[in-house]
Amino acid sequence: MKIIKVRNVDSNDFYNTFKEVKTNNNRSDFVDLLSEEEYEKMKTLVLFDDNLAGFAIENNGNIVSIFKDTNRTDFENALDSLMPIAIIHGGTHMDCYGEWLAKKYMKHGFVPVAKVMFNEEYASKSWNYERDGKPDIYFLVRFTNNIDNLIKECAHFDEEWFDYINSYLPYMEYDEAANYSQELINSISNTDNPSYKMVIDGIVAGQRRL
Repeated sequence: MKIIKVRNVDSNDFYNTFKEVKTNNNRSDFVDLLSEEEYEKMKTLVLFDDNLAGFAIENNGNIVSIFKDTNRTDFENALDSLMPIAIIHGGTHMDCYGEWLAKKYMKHGFVPVAKVMFNEEYASKSWNYERDGKPDIYFLVRFTNNIDNLIKECAHFDEEWFDYINSYLPYMEYDEAANYSQELINSISNTDNPSYKMVIDGIVAGQRRL
């Protein structure tokens, strides 16, 4: 079994590594490359050994720039290693393109709370519409601060949970969704919630009242 090692890095190392990987990634438009100055302000910058993958965490717990080198076949399930480490480093929320990625993040303890319609005005000029369509952007928050509960629930994750909550998620403008998910950090991500179901039912009940 391969032992995965990670290291904390500075903004220059992270920026240059991510830029090189992104240049050679056929789905690079799904993740934004920020400026080196923006990475300097981050709470945490992490790279895996051999620069296979990495992520950054802003001071408010927002996980950004999650990437893997798609040309490397020796690290197929990168998220299974990335997300637990991001959570340990204080990651509480994120946003992503499409149901496929949202389901993957939900598998690792994050719950969708809002979505934004794809906007061509803000999409990369190289976006592949024929292959990738116009996916919604999902905003997700970590469902508990109790790591034991998170591990237990992730082991029994069912994709039907995503399908259920997705049917109730409100469409918002991007800034509105970002602010809304931030508001839920204290009531969801920083709370000792026992299960996905309790959190999902609470979110759905709230949307039913709207």
